[in-house]
Amino acid sequence: IYTVMLQSRLLAERQTRIGEGLDFEQSLGHEASVAGVAIDLNAEDVVVTSQKFLLPGFIKGVPLDCVFPSVRLQALPDSNVLVRSSGTADLLHRAARVALDGKVRSTDQVVAVFCHDDAHKDESWQETLTFAAEMNLPILFVSLEATGSGRSARANGSVKDKAYGVPAISVDGNDAVAVYRVASESISRARLGRGPTLIDCRCFRLSGSTSEKSKMSRSSSPASSKDVDAATSDDPIANLERYLSRKGLFTADYKLSVSSAFAAELDAAMAGRRFERAGRN
Repeated sequence: IYTVMLQSRLLAERQTRIGEGLDFEQSLGHEASVAGVAIDLNAEDVVVTSQKFLLPGFIKGVPLDCVFPSVRLQALPDSNVLVRSSGTADLLHRAARVALDGKVRSTDQVVAVFCHDDAHKDESWQETLTFAAEMNLPILFVSLEATGSGRSARANGSVKDKAYGVPAISVDGNDAVAVYRVASESISRARLGRGPTLIDCRCFRLSGSTSEKSKMSRSSSPASSKDVDAATSDDPIANLERYLSRKGLFTADYKLSVSSAFAAELDAAMAGRRFERAGRN
């Protein structure tokens, strides 16, 4: 989980620096919420997400040469990731259709649909969640709510109150371990035919470079234990580093090795993209 979260942050930062952050800039601060869910999905499970939020696809295994150039696809190859472009209704309806198809075929396939915090305002929200509850569909509705603080956000029950018969669990979206525990139980529940779950992740989303706090928390350079302890408590990566450090499982050398290896992969993806452009010209 830590590795894919760090890679996701590096990818978002790289895209933002080169002016292609439309897909990944909004991922900053949502790494724990997405990784905690997507990391436990099987190859045959399906992720449904929007074109402006490709982080679930990357964590699900979509190769960089598809994700990094901000491709506009309906389905990302060999990954069971469906990308929708027509708004919340299309996103939710597609997820429900895929989940219903899997149930009809008696598979143990699970569908995870990632929605941002305003999805519950769409008319299709009540319709889709009600249908999923009535049909006992194997689907996870993952609501990513960005607020000023993960801790203060937990008192706000706006999404949970609109679950329409779907069991709803609110979780601190800055805490990867908490998200993973909730998601793992919800995935197992769906595989056993016990129906859908709404996972309401409350996050402090880091965006752009609007403050010194954001700049510090977005840094992916190797950090000492002192640096990690000093990092903002709202950063999900810093949170997980502290958790792993307390268990003796985190070192700056490991972070450096992950960062260096993935930076090389990003460089290769960029080089391949430049070659492709040159070929077309």
